[in-house]
Amino acid sequence: MLKEITLEELPEAGSFGQEVTPDGAFAEETVLDFATSELKIAEVLGWPSGNPTNSKEATRCRSLLECKVKKHKLSGITAMQRGTRVFIQKTIIRKVGE
Repeated sequence: MLKEITLEELPEAGSFGQEVTPDGAFAEETVLDFATSELKIAEVLGWPSGNPTNSKEATRCRSLLECKVKKHKLSGITAMQRGTRVFIQKTIIRKVGE
């Protein structure tokens, strides 16, 4: 079923009244701090909800970081996980022979 609406009735993007979660705010701050730092790779610790204790929690944390990287269009930064540990890294380009 379709219901016709006017352009004025179309909600603005992100206007659904959902507040940023503490983990979401932490992920955004972490990504922005990492982007301006000299670090090349780092483990992400200190999540407001606690550090991940299983792979499902680690996947959620990694996903939060990835979403913030995309939101700020930060090319060359990736998030990854190994078991319950979550990492963030900058792409390192090396010349042949280095």
